[in-house]
Amino acid sequence: MQKLFTRVTAGYFLAGIGGIISFYTFVSLIRPTNLWEYILNMGLFLIGSLIFLIGFYFIFTKLPDERISQLFNQIKETKYCISEGEEPLIDPKRGLMICNLMPGYYCLPLVNRIFYNENSTKISEDSIRFSLLHEEGHFREVQSNVIIGLFKEIVSAGILFSGFLSVISFLIFVTLSLRGNFEKAELLVLIAISGILFLVFFLQTILFLLIWLMTTRTFQTPLQMDEYSSDAYAAKALRDCFGVEKPSLCLREVLEDIMKDFERIRGKKRSFYRKMQYVFKGGTHPSIEDRVEKIEKYIDKKSS
Repeated sequence: MQKLFTRVTAGYFLAGIGGIISFYTFVSLIRPTNLWEYILNMGLFLIGSLIFLIGFYFIFTKLPDERISQLFNQIKETKYCISEGEEPLIDPKRGLMICNLMPGYYCLPLVNRIFYNENSTKISEDSIRFSLLHEEGHFREVQSNVIIGLFKEIVSAGILFSGFLSVISFLIFVTLSLRGNFEKAELLVLIAISGILFLVFFLQTILFLLIWLMTTRTFQTPLQMDEYSSDAYAAKALRDCFGVEKPSLCLREVLEDIMKDFERIRGKKRSFYRKMQYVFKGGTHPSIEDRVEKIEKYIDKKSS
């Protein structure tokens, strides 16, 4: 509890400091007195925004609860014969965090962590193990998912950052065009700089968005195959190391629980819900029935 309190407090502190710096420098940006002050404030504004985002991350991620930590550490300590020798089922260096911004379980290669939503912990312990092992499968297997996933993370960050800067540049451009309390020549220079920055960041945002969509569409089949592969990794580990005869039941419980979570937020975020429906019904993830059927056919222990 003390660690959580310290982490959240640090998050609010950083977000507050970053917000104050960003707000103060933004006010100065739209009312500059000379060119050098404008450049200095732009730099400070970007630094303040970065500090704010770090604080935001600390606020919206938490340390895992004791029950999930114990399961996670138990899996880490369990050895399994992978390829030529025994290895831990989950890399000892892998981290685990709570993040309630998205339902279910997911991994982020950039930070070497598995994240989970607190609403997704009401399922059975074997199903939680399956979820954690599935995400580890994305790291462990030599899959395009990790490479493409890492690439998409960078592109997604680029979309958010470029979009944010394009909006800020546009506001500065409009404000400078309407008012200015300095020499006309410098005013024209600043209007030109802000206008060019807006155009660059806006086009960059569009480019990143197109790359993200093209990556998802182009690699749809490899991404779906990676889901099958990660399902198989988790199912075999449950069957061989934890004595679960029918891991397909765990997979079904996990996926149906995630879809219930999407149903819960449907009324508030319809467009988001529709996007997630697409993901689970023919997008980058195969359908629930198809995934469960493959585990039933190839990995579940057959009744004698």
